[in-house]
Amino acid sequence: MRSGSALIDGLQRLLLRLLRAAELDCGPLHRLLLPGMITDQVPTAMELLSMGGEYRQLGVDMLLRLRADSMVVRVLLTERRPLDAVRYIYAASQRPQTSGERLLSPRVMNDVLQCALEAVLDEERQREGGGGGGSRRRSLEFLTVFAAFTNTLLQQPPAERRLPSDYHTMRAKYTQLLAEGQGG
Repeated sequence: MRSGSALIDGLQRLLLRLLRAAELDCGPLHRLLLPGMITDQVPTAMELLSMGGEYRQLGVDMLLRLRADSMVVRVLLTERRPLDAVRYIYAASQRPQTSGERLLSPRVMNDVLQCALEAVLDEERQREGGGGGGSRRRSLEFLTVFAAFTNTLLQQPPAERRLPSDYHTMRAKYTQLLAEGQGG
């Protein structure tokens, strides 16, 4: 015999499969996704994220309600939104910490900076391949992300300052982008 929570988990998985199979307008089934009808759980949120479309936002909302901070940051980085990840990290760091993992850790900082750097490099390749100016939005995002994390590092007591593993590479890119911005 299954326990109550295992039965609920199974029913939720079946409902999600039904929603995915229906693909078209699910009408009344959408109302079941309102908070309280489907229990907020990380696996359910991840399933909703993988379904894409409007379900993606339902999955993100579920992660936010669960305060699954590292998962939210990971989703934002997967979507190549490092500036939104930084904003979320700072907002989450203002709340009392209930979980074990600190979001402002060197590992997370490195992941966000790496995502921002990869976006800048992609933007530069597109400009070179397209033979023109183009947007510098990703460069500005990288400058903002790098400055925010550097500021955070400087506010920490010296004994607690730990640089992300690729910090020096990131700093070189930051300096290059600043020089390019001043030069033209």
